[in-house]
Amino acid sequence: MKLPDFYKSAPLNDLRERMGIPKNVFGTLNVAISAARLTPDELNRLYEGDGLEVGFDEVNVHADGTLIYKNARVLLYIS
Repeated sequence: MKLPDFYKSAPLNDLRERMGIPKNVFGTLNVAISAARLTPDELNRLYEGDGLEVGFDEVNVHADGTLIYKNARVLLYIS
């Protein structure tokens, strides 16, 4: 699947013009992965069904009683 060329998108350029944004001005995007979030490797391992081994001190209990690891709700499996 090929993504559209948004620089040549008539509806987007019309909106930019109505917002007063010059045609030659484009924003920037900076992406940073916070250490408090799951890493791409961790997400991939979870997606593959491998799971993650973490210490009890790394898991917190949310106010609603669910378990949290790196700001994500998780299931706990004890082997």
